[in-house]
Amino acid sequence: MDSWLRTSGFLPRQRLVLKRKGRLDEVVCGARIAGFYACCNIGADADGNQGRREAETGLTQVQRSGIDRAPLKRFAHRMDFGAVLLTLVAWCVSFPAMIPVRFNDRGVFVSTAERLLAGDALYAGVYDNKEPLFYYFVAIQRYFGAGGEIAAEVFLVLICCLSIFAVAVTLCSRSAAAIVSFALAPIVITGGFYLPGHTHLPGTALIFLCLALCWTNRPFLGGVLLAVLAATKLPLAPLGGAIVLTVVVWRGGGHGFVRCAAGGILAGSGIVALLYSRGELGPFWQAFQDNLAYAQGGPIAGARSPWLDHLVRVKSKASALAVLAILLCAAIAVRYGVRRQRSDVLILVGCCLLTGLASIAVLALSGLWPHHNQILYVPACLALLAAAPAFDAWRQDHAGVAVVAAVLMALTLGGALDVFLIPQRLMGLSRTLASLNELSPETIALLDTRKTGAYARLGGNDDMAHAIGLRAWRLSCPKFHQYPFGSREQLHAALACALRAPNVVVARSFQPVETRPLWNEFVADAERALTAEFECTNASGIRICRRKADEVEDYSR
Repeated sequence: MDSWLRTSGFLPRQRLVLKRKGRLDEVVCGARIAGFYACCNIGADADGNQGRREAETGLTQVQRSGIDRAPLKRFAHRMDFGAVLLTLVAWCVSFPAMIPVRFNDRGVFVSTAERLLAGDALYAGVYDNKEPLFYYFVAIQRYFGAGGEIAAEVFLVLICCLSIFAVAVTLCSRSAAAIVSFALAPIVITGGFYLPGHTHLPGTALIFLCLALCWTNRPFLGGVLLAVLAATKLPLAPLGGAIVLTVVVWRGGGHGFVRCAAGGILAGSGIVALLYSRGELGPFWQAFQDNLAYAQGGPIAGARSPWLDHLVRVKSKASALAVLAILLCAAIAVRYGVRRQRSDVLILVGCCLLTGLASIAVLALSGLWPHHNQILYVPACLALLAAAPAFDAWRQDHAGVAVVAAVLMALTLGGALDVFLIPQRLMGLSRTLASLNELSPETIALLDTRKTGAYARLGGNDDMAHAIGLRAWRLSCPKFHQYPFGSREQLHAALACALRAPNVVVARSFQPVETRPLWNEFVADAERALTAEFECTNASGIRICRRKADEVEDYSR
């Protein structure tokens, strides 16, 4: 009987229980153990077959021996109820963080998408420096209004959860997979580094969808999504490539790699054809070069060690703790995988470490702001996924302690989210939702002057999605926001274009900055030109300037 237990893969604790109950018949005792595994839906190995057959055999033995199975069923139901309750709590806490607010970059993203819906060409008619498919995705959200923005963010988090679950369910019990995927993963993904409505979450969702497809032997579709990822969030493409290639080679070898490459080439060709047909391919290449210059210059211009300065700008105690938590989860998974000879667990550990190294490299090359640490959420979720079987085994003996430890680990992996933020988010939920249906102050001020026309904008990225409500207007200058760290050429081109527009919106942020002499020169030149050539009205710090010679044609396009 002991040899049967050894070959069936049961935990050592169950073997000790069998020895302590020496007076019982070995078959009855073994049936109790197998029946317990069947009721809790655990014991299945990577292919999900061997453990299930053994559990079914155990149930048959339990029925024949006349043992009451009701306590086992009640225990399994309690475990399922606990997983559902933990998932509901996690989503209630995470949902307020998923509502996009139109401060800073999110407002620029929405304005760019609104101009796409108005018919402008990306990078040529309206400009921002992110990848094209991201703006198309935001344009789809704006087509359905504010509700579309919220639904899209929830949808992306749900894609991450479902993709992680598709992999986790092949590693451990369904109950443990549900906890890791639908309760712990949202805590990580919406953690302290997360900004709703930004570019990292779509890239993260595509990465985990790639993982799920390749894990289930669909390398062609994985390659397709890898190309989509590169056109949605390029800095995350190295992470997606590391995962896809590792899993594809492990699953299908050279044949799987060929299929993956074919999918990527086909999808990439389609994306290039789409951009070319819209007249956006050439401007996108220029935007790509500008983005490289921005990452290596801009806020860190003149740094002696750019890669070190990038890391210094994004480092924090929370990011250091997240990296340590990733390594701890990976170590736990390695120990479990080696002891149980689980190659699937070790492959996930490899993906975790590769994406972790790639994340650090990307941050060293392009990290500028704290929210760029969201790239660490990919290796963080992979670490949770790899440690899921070890968590499942521990949960059988110490359910409460295991769940509490896992939640704390998820909070740490997500950037040590301040628990005091949770009640603030919940109390401010109604106000945040209402703000999505409000027009920007700049929009209101411009519409008070006339209902249609052409305009340019001078100011930073504080526009609060000013383009909502202005689809009937024409944007004279593609770059409707400027940065104080912009180059002389960029600022001069922005001013020259704005001064040719019949109407100019001057934002509150169009002010001198003490440490930016080029920006201050730009502001001074603009103020002199506006005073000489325009008539301006002030609305709570926002100026709407109209050209004095109203018959002058707009030559900005």
